[in-house]
Amino acid sequence: EELVEGQWERRMKLCAGAAWVLSDPFWMGEEPSRTTYFPDGTLQRPSQLLGALGLQSGEAQQWRWRFVTRAGRFCGPAGKLISISLNGASFPTMVVKRHCGNWGFIHQNCWAVAASFSLRATENDPEMQDEFLEVTVDQQAEEATLYNAGLLKPSEAGPADPAFDCCKLYDDRCRELGALLEQEAPPGGLGAALEAFDRAWAGRGWERAISGEMNHTEFSPPAAPAEN
Repeated sequence: EELVEGQWERRMKLCAGAAWVLSDPFWMGEEPSRTTYFPDGTLQRPSQLLGALGLQSGEAQQWRWRFVTRAGRFCGPAGKLISISLNGASFPTMVVKRHCGNWGFIHQNCWAVAASFSLRATENDPEMQDEFLEVTVDQQAEEATLYNAGLLKPSEAGPADPAFDCCKLYDDRCRELGALLEQEAPPGGLGAALEAFDRAWAGRGWERAISGEMNHTEFSPPAAPAEN
């Protein structure tokens, strides 16, 4: 309920990289950008993000949000985790907490932070400094890797079949994908290697794992990934 009651001020964390920081009004000394969540699962994001996302003005944007109960290394009750996607591509999950001083809400992932209160008024607050915001790239390495590689995340809840271990499948895929991306010169180039990777995983239940979250298995990922 609190999520859809007002606008949330947001800023990028410095670890997101220059492309994101230089497109962020907060770091340019302007008023922070604001995000509005709607009860129908859509949201409105500021136009300043278009360049960092590799989108042009007027290009279709389908922003979606939903509460989830598990994502990567994080889990919690309804309202603790927020999954946000653009045109089907999921960003690392936002983790919700309360500010210890003003009791307002904060939600953050490894690259960004948003708050139900003024970010300018609290920019010198130790609790709001990047080094004290608990969600890091290391903690969301799997989700960040999948986003930057243009790949979908698996369903947080997993399939109904208890014998189907979605978490193990997720961990195995992330480990194998990481090993592939660390190769200096994959045979045939990176694009061909990623296509072969997807074909090899097609029979291992991956589409079954992601279908619970996304309800589809094809999307056009943003062209400009965040920098770690």
